[in-house]
Amino acid sequence: MQDNETGAILSFVGGRDFEEESFNLATQARRSVGSTVKPLMPFASAMERGIVQPGVVVPDVPTNYRGGGTFSNFGGGYAGIPSVRDTITNSRNTPSVRTLWELPEEETYDELLQLGYRPQEDHLLQSYALGSFTATVEQNTNALSTLATGGTRNHSYMIDRIETHTGEIIYEHESEQTDVFSPQTAYLAIDMMRDVVSSGTASRIPGLTNFGGDWAGKTGTSQYTYDYWFVGMNPKVSFGVWLGYSEHRSLQGDYAPRNQRLWATLMNAAVEADSDAVLTDDRFSQPDGIVRQSICGVSGLLPSQACYDAGLVNTDLFNSAHLPTEYDDSLSGTRYVTISGQSYLAYDDTPSEFTDTGFSVNSTFFSGVDISNYLPESLSGNLVPERDAPIVDGNPSEVTGVSSSGGTISWAQHGAGDIVGYRIYTASGEHVASVKGNTTTSYSGVSSGQSYYVAAVDTLGRQSGASSVTETEPDEPIEEEEPPESDLPEEEAPSEGDNGDGEDTEPPEETPPNGDDGDDEPTEPEPEPEPDDPPTTDT
Repeated sequence: MQDNETGAILSFVGGRDFEEESFNLATQARRSVGSTVKPLMPFASAMERGIVQPGVVVPDVPTNYRGGGTFSNFGGGYAGIPSVRDTITNSRNTPSVRTLWELPEEETYDELLQLGYRPQEDHLLQSYALGSFTATVEQNTNALSTLATGGTRNHSYMIDRIETHTGEIIYEHESEQTDVFSPQTAYLAIDMMRDVVSSGTASRIPGLTNFGGDWAGKTGTSQYTYDYWFVGMNPKVSFGVWLGYSEHRSLQGDYAPRNQRLWATLMNAAVEADSDAVLTDDRFSQPDGIVRQSICGVSGLLPSQACYDAGLVNTDLFNSAHLPTEYDDSLSGTRYVTISGQSYLAYDDTPSEFTDTGFSVNSTFFSGVDISNYLPESLSGNLVPERDAPIVDGNPSEVTGVSSSGGTISWAQHGAGDIVGYRIYTASGEHVASVKGNTTTSYSGVSSGQSYYVAAVDTLGRQSGASSVTETEPDEPIEEEEPPESDLPEEEAPSEGDNGDGEDTEPPEETPPNGDDGDDEPTEPEPEPEPDDPPTTDT
């Protein structure tokens, strides 16, 4: 434990038992510092130069060291587009290495020396962003205390003075200070480290301690889990705990909870012994020049409408000396193709039927990065890495394995790496449909009893020759079913006067004779015509 203002070492535990081992593990044993270095390097170094600020996004995707070599996040998994604040809070590795790539090598290495570290190599290694170099518990705690004192390192010391028995002072410590970072950079780092304790990798600490206050800190784990760290600080003291074996051996299981419990147990004891020496009601003081600013996270510039539309606007603390003055232009609408699940920028010659519309990011941190698999669903299909689609020499070869079953045509996936989709044609060459993507190898909805072939299309719109023809099965004719025969005996035709339902009916009325209007009223007969002369008789 160190006093921040003076650098004085207030307490230390050098080992389990001095009688068994006199080697002081707190001041002499050098151990890999792991992720405890991240707030200092690369992130304080990058914030000092305006390369990043807490709200800036650095991609968290599978990444290899430049020149070879692999690494991953502790525990696996990737966050896609975390801010620097989220990266420190959850101790992500790949954004840390990607940030180191943007730093000036010699200057950054000199800052490590100014912080009191003594790396094994005389130059900056990429793995230093993950704390692969070694330091003692004293050195690591003293380095991180730089952030608690506004960017100035007060060199740690153990002996204040030496006096003779007569009171003569034969040695007295002289304070040493080294200015490393600006107060603004130091405060931004401290503010992010507050989140480590409140909601990040050290969130167990508040529930284990018997005291309050304004605390910040950083956890760390080395490769092969040889070492577990936690360095916590308030404005008054910094206290670092390391857990591991004297010899390099892996700690089996997750020792992070145990290490935080150890830190809290020792800190509770220190508070009980002398609370005035370690506690304060003061909070870390925010210096002038710290403002809250909305930015487009992928570029650190003022947000454009496209950035708002993409959901990539972050609002966070900012060093006013590095406030953006220009609007983001890193996001642009673009056509893209999908090949084997990966998104690529389309060419002018890429047929539109095989493209989708998204947006690309023209930003240093996003160069050559495909984060589509690590984004929220609202963004995953739309953000396209700034990389051109592949091109294979020559036209695609013919599609193979074409067959049909029912109303579905199937074929084998084309082996070329630049295929963006397939077209289905009738045997006579009539275009029926297009299938987007090289991995979709079937199409339903063709007509029965017809012949078809398939052609592959590449990123430049070049089409393969026709595949072998496949014929869909014709529809089977539908036979009309005869009505079932009735078991009932045939009915006789109804007789006259029978309506067929068993009741007699009246015979139909006869047509009325001439002169009868059918209303049963008699009419007078027409008179006979009279002769002109009476008849004569013989006498």
